[in-house]
Amino acid sequence: MSGAGPRAEDQANGRAYGADPSDSLRIIHAAATEDPKRLLLVGHNPGLHELAFALTGSGQHRGAPRARDNLPTSGLAVIDFDIDDWDDVRSGAAGSSCSSARNC
Repeated sequence: MSGAGPRAEDQANGRAYGADPSDSLRIIHAAATEDPKRLLLVGHNPGLHELAFALTGSGQHRGAPRARDNLPTSGLAVIDFDIDDWDDVRSGAAGSSCSSARNC
């Protein structure tokens, strides 16, 4: 797929698999040193669901109610932030979100 867009870099971090929300947030903040435009965090429940809820649960955007319910097996949470730096990600900081690819 030549010319499909910028090549994504991947960095495996074994700490993400069973991470609790605070561990996941530390991983997100660590991304500030490389400053990617987009970040994909792959993990495991319940920590990933709890992180999505902490970042979006109190918001009024369309993904907030679904984040309160559950992030199912193989689920996807897409969360946008209106921030200048990954260090600025914190609970309630999500600008918009959706909880599955079909709702995005």
